[in-house]
Amino acid sequence: MQRERILAKYGVDSDIEPTTRDNLAKAIKANKAVIANVDAGVLWNNSQYNGGGHAIVVYDGDFDSSGKLTHVYINDTGAGKQGRRMPIDQFMKAADALGRSRLNVPKNRSF
Repeated sequence: MQRERILAKYGVDSDIEPTTRDNLAKAIKANKAVIANVDAGVLWNNSQYNGGGHAIVVYDGDFDSSGKLTHVYINDTGAGKQGRRMPIDQFMKAADALGRSRLNVPKNRSF
């Protein structure tokens, strides 16, 4: 994956993982920000961009009392929004819309 090569060039070795709630929760609990690809149209609720792949950074999350991930916090340079809190269901809808969403999870540190 191209992102993996670019990150490695700058000293950030990463693993590629499927975008799942469990993989996101595991990374967040380990204090690792991840890069996720999502459908821009679904993420922005703008059909003009449906089907457009877009990379964002997921850097934190909220968990309920049972430890279930309920929200993620994202930085989205395409929309010019940093620190956006998003319900996990809405995020997963944007990730699942591509049918091939993957995460870059840093091996040793966060981005």
